[in-house]
Amino acid sequence: MSSYSNQTSVTRVGVIGVGHMGKEHARVYASFPNAKLAGVFDADPETARKIAKQHQSTAYSTESFGAFLEAVDGVSLATPTHAHFEIGRKVLEAGRHLLVEKPITNTTEEATTLVAMAKERNLVLQVGHIERFNPVLQALEERLTRPRFIEAHRLSPYPGRSTDISVVMDLMIHDLEIILHLVQSPVQSIDAVGLPVLSVSEDIANVRIRFENGCVANITTSRISPEKMRKIRVFQDDAYLSLDYQKQEGEIYRKEGESITRDKIPVTKRGAVEAAAPVFRGLHPESVIAGGIGGSWHTCLATGGVDCGGDRAQFTQAGLGAEGREGDAVSMEREGRRMIRGSAMFYIVAGEASGDRHGAELLRELKKSYPESSFTGVGGRHLRNAGQEQLFDLAEHAVVGLTDVLLNYFKFKRFFERVLADMRAKEPEVLILIDFPGFNLRLLERVKAELPNTKVVYYISPQVWAWKAGRAKKMAQQIDLLLVIFPFEKDWFAEKTPGFRVEWVGHPILDRWDVDRAVTPWRELPQRVLLLPGSRRKEITAHMPVFVETARQLAGYFSGLSFVILAADADAERLIQKEIQKAGAEHLGMEIRSGYQLTHLSRARLALVASGTATLECALAGVPMLVVYKTNPITYWIGRRLVKLEFLSIVNLIAGKKVVPEFLQSKARPEYLVEAAKLLLESEEASEGMRGNLGTVVGKLGKAGANQEAVVKIREFLISHL
Repeated sequence: MSSYSNQTSVTRVGVIGVGHMGKEHARVYASFPNAKLAGVFDADPETARKIAKQHQSTAYSTESFGAFLEAVDGVSLATPTHAHFEIGRKVLEAGRHLLVEKPITNTTEEATTLVAMAKERNLVLQVGHIERFNPVLQALEERLTRPRFIEAHRLSPYPGRSTDISVVMDLMIHDLEIILHLVQSPVQSIDAVGLPVLSVSEDIANVRIRFENGCVANITTSRISPEKMRKIRVFQDDAYLSLDYQKQEGEIYRKEGESITRDKIPVTKRGAVEAAAPVFRGLHPESVIAGGIGGSWHTCLATGGVDCGGDRAQFTQAGLGAEGREGDAVSMEREGRRMIRGSAMFYIVAGEASGDRHGAELLRELKKSYPESSFTGVGGRHLRNAGQEQLFDLAEHAVVGLTDVLLNYFKFKRFFERVLADMRAKEPEVLILIDFPGFNLRLLERVKAELPNTKVVYYISPQVWAWKAGRAKKMAQQIDLLLVIFPFEKDWFAEKTPGFRVEWVGHPILDRWDVDRAVTPWRELPQRVLLLPGSRRKEITAHMPVFVETARQLAGYFSGLSFVILAADADAERLIQKEIQKAGAEHLGMEIRSGYQLTHLSRARLALVASGTATLECALAGVPMLVVYKTNPITYWIGRRLVKLEFLSIVNLIAGKKVVPEFLQSKARPEYLVEAAKLLLESEEASEGMRGNLGTVVGKLGKAGANQEAVVKIREFLISHL
């Protein structure tokens, strides 16, 4: 029985699956006065708690799923497709209305079952096709007579998500639904071809559909394109219409006498949420969900206009986008867009795994503010998946230390010249350099000399405060905007280089962790030790023998102690496995987790971690740690004479004192690590003392939203240089 019989004035809505799409459902539900986000459910309890806290809602777990269904009138289901049927069936069995992100299920049989269940219970079952609410479609329908031939292209860069389904179910499904709606005729025949390239299912597909009324439709879809495109062309007896969903514009060609006329099709540019909001505000909640308003409309509500082709500035003005940034940000968005409109290009250079990941997160935020700009450069798989048109993968060639740099000098010289030649040819408006100082600082010099009109933004400053303070003055002359991530860096540069435009944006790592989450008491933690040997090949081969022997000795001392190795990616996992086999340590049963999430850190008593970003990740998770680092002896000898710091670990540097033990070079020996580990594994006082100090370090990092703040600072800078 539907709970609408209570005649409440507010619709209680829940979201199941608050990942990439589901979190947008939650955000928009929470923004509407006639709806209440009554609860969120996710397989990862930490994710559910984070989203619930963000929107002042309630998080539910697997154990409380029944209570979740009792608390809501309708549900948005935004899990991976393979889970749609089982979860959707439970929702409908509970008498709750259901909105399912497309595709509805994996098979037509499952879809038919859900439809029958909804009809039997008089419930609304809706499937999301947000393109239906694009104003381009309305403009097309107003001029449609009798379509004879339709051609559609829907292309996008590799998304890194939704790859559990084919590109047909991921993207082409929008065009199939629209064309069936436009033609209004039974299908006579289908010819189709598809090919997997980067996924296990099809990444590119083409289909030719012949309808009984004579119309033919040709649809091409790809999710491995270097650029994004969403266009439809319709040929009919009296005209040819060409429309762009993404730009929300179109043209119509007609024959008048002996000449062909070409006219713009007026399209009122707007986002899906902006267009739907008046409808929502004018209806009682019962009529919104139970009254059968089109599923595409409701999904645009739930997704906040994601990929609707709407203008981001329009969302901001409507108060429905650019979360937390209104007022001045709206005019700033408008002005920034005016400056770098159309063919403007951002060239991004990142050369290490961490920089590649930070760059990808920044790129996603930049695309929200500058959807018409292009993004190219060099990086790694994360930047490529975020939409960077990549010259080549630079991150996979990352090296450690002076000796490795010298051994790979000619290779990196070739890379350097390729990047510079590419920049000369493209002449980008904005160059964004991310960390990787050995490469980027040299590139910076050449760019300023050869491309003086290119504005240079450096994100994540080289740590010249540690090893080459005199370099700061040269940086100030060549960098237009420096974005730093540690709180002390802005003051340091202000002292050394007055007038240098330096902005502290916070650390991007905070966006991956809920800093307010409850910390598990020491006595409740499992007897587990984490091993984080680093992401580079040389780091792994240097640290794993030490880590394995340390684990062997600890396993002999503590009964029931388990070990989990966190690998950056599949390549690192394979190398780690080889090191374990080489050491003859398979009997230790060490588990390897590849591409780990920060939540993997939260339930362990100790971490052995290679110095680097991972130490901050452990600090965020409140995991006591022993910091280890080994490199080539020559590199270490030279480094100790260049680096004028007491500590190597960034945790200790931020704290300004020794918070975590450091075992460097000759001190990185199993016998030393074992003794230090015993203390933290046996003593609650020692462990909790370190956890308290780690909490203080995290508090100094600032607040979440570093990439959003970075984009704001970039936009302000660009506007000031109009």
